[in-house]
Amino acid sequence: MKLILLGLLLSSPVIVSEEPITITIAVGASNASFDFHGRIETVISEQDKDAFQITNDILKRGVEGTLGSRPDFVSLGEWKDMYRERKWSHVKRILYPIKAEVVSIRSEPVIVSIQTFSNHFSHTATYKAGISSEIKNSITSSWFDSQSLTRGTQISYGINFKVPGSNGSELSAGMSTSDSLSFTTNWGVTSFEEKATTVASSSEVSVELDPGQEAVAALTATKGSMEVQIDYVASLKGDVAAKFSYPQRGRYYWRVDINTLLSAIDMPIHIFSRQILKIGYYSEAKVTLTDKHSKKMLYEGPAVVKA
Repeated sequence: MKLILLGLLLSSPVIVSEEPITITIAVGASNASFDFHGRIETVISEQDKDAFQITNDILKRGVEGTLGSRPDFVSLGEWKDMYRERKWSHVKRILYPIKAEVVSIRSEPVIVSIQTFSNHFSHTATYKAGISSEIKNSITSSWFDSQSLTRGTQISYGINFKVPGSNGSELSAGMSTSDSLSFTTNWGVTSFEEKATTVASSSEVSVELDPGQEAVAALTATKGSMEVQIDYVASLKGDVAAKFSYPQRGRYYWRVDINTLLSAIDMPIHIFSRQILKIGYYSEAKVTLTDKHSKKMLYEGPAVVKA
């Protein structure tokens, strides 16, 4: 199986807890398996409040629905001294992937480059069958149902394209800058990036030609296109502080869990977003040498990636 590694690193101006989101896609001929983990916790922002439709009135209604009385003031964490002294938790937004699947995979063999070697001498001659060409891997990211939740949040991608090496092993392992595609975009904003890589025959490839003989070197590869759908969920956690002008059951200040509060008045506690990645890639690059006239195979082997 070919492996394409997508590393998604999300950052926000006020990150509370960060475990980089990494998605690994193991791609087969007609399907793929996924492994992903990670989450980002940030202090709730004005954009997040808008996305969850949270206003002071909503919070007061939620407290009333939970405790039975409407407070005069509410806070999501702005009353820092009180939160610290009472060890209450500032309301935070949590973002993480929950599902990924391949929508479509298409691939076809393509000829990347062709070169002819001819022996015009009256004696046998050996030629270095050097052939190379530039290929481009690309990614387009688009979003659906992202609302205003995380606009402004940056996402840094790293995609590792693996191509068979000259010894049968896979090149471009890891996330090296020469063999990977990386870019940064804003959540909810369509982006496009591509990375050019040179594939070539091994420097050891040579061919011995008789007088008048011609050989054709062909650099071929499998050109693939894959569409991946990734679903994310945003949720909230933390305490809403409420202050009453008159004591409620002997207390002026109360705290209510944000999800309990929102659920009490039938407000959403989850927001779902969908990302579509369209990935164009080359794999299984190889070099063949054939006699131009007899079509006899003179050499066949994997191509190599040059930085």
